[in-house]
Order: sequence, then C-alpha cells, then structure tokens
Amino acid sequence: MKTMKYKIAVLFLAVSLFVFPALSCGGGKDGGGGEDLHDNGTAEGQPGEEGTKAEEKIVPDLPEVGYGGYVFRVMARPDWAPHWVTRDIFAESQNGEPVNDAVYVRNMNLFEKYGFELAHIEAKDIRSEVNKSVKAGTDSFDAVLTDIQCSSSFAMNGFLSPFSELKYIDLGKPWWDSSANADMSINKTNFYAMGDINLMDNDATWVFFFNKKTIQDLDIGDLYEIVKGGGWTLDKLAETGRAATKDLDGDGTMDYTDQWGLTGAIECSSAFMTSAGERTAYKDSADLPILTMNTTRAADVFAKVFQTMTDESFVILAERHWKQFPSDPWTGVNINMFKDGRALFMCHPLTTIAQMRDMEGDFGILPMPKYETAQPQYCNVLQYNNASVYSVPVTNADFERSGVVLEAMAAESMYILTPAYYDITLQRKYTRDDESSGMLDLIFSTRILDVGFVFNWQNLQGFYAGMVDKKQNTFASSYEKIEPKLILDIEKTLAAFGIDIY
Repeated sequence: MKTMKYKIAVLFLAVSLFVFPALSCGGGKDGGGGEDLHDNGTAEGQPGEEGTKAEEKIVPDLPEVGYGGYVFRVMARPDWAPHWVTRDIFAESQNGEPVNDAVYVRNMNLFEKYGFELAHIEAKDIRSEVNKSVKAGTDSFDAVLTDIQCSSSFAMNGFLSPFSELKYIDLGKPWWDSSANADMSINKTNFYAMGDINLMDNDATWVFFFNKKTIQDLDIGDLYEIVKGGGWTLDKLAETGRAATKDLDGDGTMDYTDQWGLTGAIECSSAFMTSAGERTAYKDSADLPILTMNTTRAADVFAKVFQTMTDESFVILAERHWKQFPSDPWTGVNINMFKDGRALFMCHPLTTIAQMRDMEGDFGILPMPKYETAQPQYCNVLQYNNASVYSVPVTNADFERSGVVLEAMAAESMYILTPAYYDITLQRKYTRDDESSGMLDLIFSTRILDVGFVFNWQNLQGFYAGMVDKKQNTFASSYEKIEPKLILDIEKTLAAFGIDIY
C-alpha cells in the first residue's frame, strides 16, 4: 500500500509539470546563471598572482589554526586513461604546466597559513577500499574524491558524513558549485560536493566540438551566432550534419573512413535528454525526489533524440565499432575521425580537448543543443560516472579539521587553481578562438544535474542508451516495466537517509 500511495504522488506531479519540465538550468560553479566563471580576481600571469586589491578578495570564515604538518589524506579513484587523471590534489614541484603549478602554489599557501599538507592516495578499487576501511572503522583517509554515482552509493551505505557536521564548510560560498550541490542534495543535506576544489567535474561536462573548415566549406553560417540567437537545436544539428556527410571513397558504403555529420557515443542520448530540458526526477519543496520522466513532452523529446541518434545518414556511434577498436572505440572512431577532419560535430566530454592539441584544423566548442527554439535556455550536463565530488567518511577522526581543510582548499582553489585551468589551460592553451571562451562560459553557467542519474536508480543512465543501442523506441512500455522498481529504489534511498515519506 505504501508503494501505491507514493506512485500516485509521483504520477500526479509528473502530469502537473509536463508542459515545460526542468527548464530552469543551473548556475555553474559561480551559481549565478551566466557570469564568467573565471572572473575571480586572479591576473593572467602565473598561478597565484592576484590582480585585485586585497580588500576585494573573499576569504573563508575559518579559525586561526596550525595543524603542525598534518598530512591530510585524500583517497581518489584510479586514473584510467590519459585524459581521466586526478591532477588537482598534489604536485611534487613546479614544472611549467599551469594546473600542476597552481596545485603546488595552492598547497604551499595552505601549508604556510594552516600548517597541513595534502597527500593523494590512489585507490586500485575505490569502492572496495572505502567499503573495507569504513566497515572496519579504520581512519585510513580523511576525504574521498570519486565520481558522483559511486559517492551516492557510499552515502546510501552510511559511509559518509553529512556536510552539516563539517563545521566550517559553507556551501553557499562562491568557491562551491551551489547549483550542482543543490541538485545532488537529499532532504536539504549534502553528503558530497563539488566546486573550485576539483577539476574532473569540469572535464566531465558534455560539449559539442565542431570543425570550422567544414562549416565554412558548407557555407552554413556562424554557429556561434546561431547559439546566441537560440537556434542551436536538434533539428539544426540534423540539418547541418546531413549536409556534411560524404562517402569519401565512393564505394557506396559509409563507415569510419568516410566523412560524417556527427560522431559520438550511445551515452550521448541521456545528455541530449537533459539538454532538451528533461529530467528523470525532480525534487519537491522538501528536497525529496519525485519521478517526472513519463510525460507527454518527455516521450516527444525522446522520439526526437532517438530519431537523431539512430539516423545513420549522418550519425556514427563509437560503440558500433567494438570489433574494429576492441580497446577504445571512442578514440578509434570519434576522436580520430574528428582530428582527421572527417566529422563535422563530435559530442564528447570536455576532457577530450586535451587530445586535440595536435589537430591541424581549427575547431570550435558549442553547448549541447536544445530540443526546439522555444525552449527558454540551453541546459548542459555532466558525465556522472566521471565527474568527481568530495566527501568525508564517517571514520574521519576530526570533522572540524576536515571542514577547515576542505573549505580552505576550495577557497584558495578559486583564486589559483580555477584560473590556471579555465583561463590559461582551457581558454588560451586548448581553444582555437575567442568565441569558444564565451561558449564555455555559457556551458558552465547552465549545467544541471538530474537526481535520477545521480543515484542511477534502475540504471536510468542506460535507459535511453539501451533503446538507442537496440534501435527500438519502446519508451512507454520500457518505462511501464521499470516504474515499480524505480519507486522502490527511491523509497530505499530515502529510507537509507532515515526519511519517512508517509
């Protein structure tokens, strides 16, 4: 009976929201919904050179403490690819690389002011190691830095301390991503958070790369102006993508040696749903999740997404080529094709930009497309199984100290690490034009997180991808099949946090 009561509430709210659900997009790391993320008072020179008067710098509200050289241990997920590397915790020395040097300078500043050092503990299997340590009650690390979905699992298992117990952390300060953290909270409580303190949440942001020469050859027009005018939509993507597709070798068969309009991954389907303004679940006024994915608009949006993703007249997907590239089809198909100039668009996480430094042709960056021009604004999203967040285990021996350390790290990172990453590395080292900088500002200021993907109930992240993979749009029947299990999963999540919804 309890499940039925909750089901009725779920469906009622879903119907009430179907006209334009979730079109209020996030505010990025600045939480302001459009301000430049890199307008933080640091000059464009070396990391740590401040360009504003001292009185303009926002300082954290922290006590005067000295931790006597305490080594604050951060356990992080293992690096698993050249472009998925945790590089924001520790640096041995300066080497001229902006992010590395910023981490080194930040850590030196923190040591001088608070007397603590930072240590990066790379876990071989972070799920297993955190599980064993917490269950054994051992204080073997002070904080955890791993992906959102893994962190949500830790929280449900009771492994993480709520941030409300970390006395000096203020998630309302500008060095924390207020929008994302609000999207990830449950019952107005955060068990993990992101902000200037870490970089992989930025690296894991979905973006569109486009080949500038191909755009010019096709005389399509200025894509940046199209974005600014609100016309960058799924229909515009299909229109331009089809115009770019060519059978280069003339053999009558299209494969990865030819030129395509769009290259990407099947997983892009869930990102497209979010960029269209849809969410699998919302949160009510009590900050509790409510399913909202079974609406008329959601079905219409997915029909358009499905049509786009399965249109083999201009779309090539990496996962269709495991046989040819058994170890890494995303590089073998997507990245290599784009770098070779044989793809107009590539839908990939932003971290891919580091692999394109040797690309001869020029490229630009766009946000994820809207569903239609009438959609009020663009919405951008993270790759949940790669975007990292900070948390503190319940076995931590000193919550007060950990609060001071994390707040100090985040504040100092806003003035040193973020400029090195965003201003110097992304905007001056990796991008090829000034317009891309504006697009990055737009992307980061309109990010939203879907609580259904955060907890990944019933593998929701694979719900849309599964239908695209099978080339069968079974939205209504597939949802009907999993709805009771989704409701049960939500109830289990709330129960895990001690929340009685009845």
